[in-house]
Amino acid sequence: MTNLEEYNEGNPNSAYHFLKASPGGKLILLAVLALAGSILLSLFTLFIGKLSGTDMTLLVQGQIESTDKNAWYVLRILLVFNSIMVFIIPAYIYNYIVDRNYLNQYGIEEPKNINYWPWAFMLFTVAMPLVIASAWANQQIDLPTWAQQSEDNINGIIESLLKNSSIPSFVFNIVVMAFLPAVGEEWFFRASFQRLLSSWFKKEWIAIIFTGFIFSLLHFQFEGFLPRFILGMILGLIFSKTKNIWVCILLHFLFNAIQITTAFFNTDKLSNLNKEQIPTPNWWIVSLCSIILIYLISSSSKPNTEVNEY
Repeated sequence: MTNLEEYNEGNPNSAYHFLKASPGGKLILLAVLALAGSILLSLFTLFIGKLSGTDMTLLVQGQIESTDKNAWYVLRILLVFNSIMVFIIPAYIYNYIVDRNYLNQYGIEEPKNINYWPWAFMLFTVAMPLVIASAWANQQIDLPTWAQQSEDNINGIIESLLKNSSIPSFVFNIVVMAFLPAVGEEWFFRASFQRLLSSWFKKEWIAIIFTGFIFSLLHFQFEGFLPRFILGMILGLIFSKTKNIWVCILLHFLFNAIQITTAFFNTDKLSNLNKEQIPTPNWWIVSLCSIILIYLISSSSKPNTEVNEY
């Protein structure tokens, strides 16, 4: 540690101490880092658009011709930098400043307990009928014009990436659309934002709900707001109980990868996937899974000897 760092840490009135020790300062630091990453991404987008001669307006609206290979490459590059610049780097810098020990522990706050993994997988799986039911409920809501336009733009981008049925494109999509977002978003939202709120409010459930809400809101996909909100809370709960961010990263990755794989084997139907109405859920199954979900959550609050049965 440098003399300057020692002075700043020992001086409670310094800006460094405020950002590192105060909950409000930590929140400002995390927000500023994410905002700076977003601004740099915007500047990089303009730069690469000029360099490649790509119409970035059409690109962000998802209006990419299947023959425009150049636009595909640009879009893929932007997706890589989106995960890195907006989530991964801000989360790393934030934890490096605020809690360097957490980085040294690789996001595991307690000794690794392998017995939590089956419980986490079971909880995540049992929650799926509830997630699907919430997606159906979300579709019943009439979105305003601006929200529908945003949804159409994002769906156009996703469709442009998924409609190439080659194996290299599939592998690339798994990395860029499943792995990188899982790592970046979990480190940013669960390992950084949720931990910050938990220490601030001293109530884990407030941190889980609020983080899940922000997690869903910042995706700007309003047709999927409710299911993503529920998924965010489930991941937040799993993180709260396991104290292991890699459990959440793996579950997040598998959820994304399954959707990409499904689209890969249905490229001929891809243009209709986002337009199809979700069938009315089987409420008996949803109710049963909800009861099991409540039981699993309540069991996780008991001593580890009981939770380890899972």
